[in-house]
Amino acid sequence: MSLQKSIVTLAPKKVIGLEVRTSFQNECNPLTAKISPLIGRYFQEGVSQKIQDKTAPGVMIAGYKTYDLSFQRGAAGYEGPYTYFIGDEASSLESVSEGLITTEIPGGVYVKFTTSPGPMPLIIIHAWQEIWQMSEGDLGGKRTWGVDFEVYDERAQNPMAAVIDIYVGTEAS
Repeated sequence: MSLQKSIVTLAPKKVIGLEVRTSFQNECNPLTAKISPLIGRYFQEGVSQKIQDKTAPGVMIAGYKTYDLSFQRGAAGYEGPYTYFIGDEASSLESVSEGLITTEIPGGVYVKFTTSPGPMPLIIIHAWQEIWQMSEGDLGGKRTWGVDFEVYDERAQNPMAAVIDIYVGTEAS
């Protein structure tokens, strides 16, 4: 798979949706995986329809935050516990329906990866595997391990030929 890469500077984003605490180890086992059930819940409960002040209706944001980088000496940052969130960008966090959470994605420098068209969820899995193997130089900067996220827009409508943008936070150089 080939990833197109660019360096972008983003303004802060506000996201309203659902979240779950999980880990790389949990997600490697279908019996303990928490992300797939959360995504199912997002769609089954019509979470997007409960979000007011959406900035881009039909565009879903999913991401990773509160990485626990201290869990195991010598392990890669992505292997520790983290919080996964899924939702929609909103212009305001004033009116949040009961049961939903808010996440603020900090503004700053991100490496934006765009996948080639492919089947979900394989393109996401393969993209992250490729990103995890990148050196700081290959990535284009040192990871912040703050908030990393994926954008699912109209290019992700066909689950057999989806195109996804992945944003990885880096320190400004």
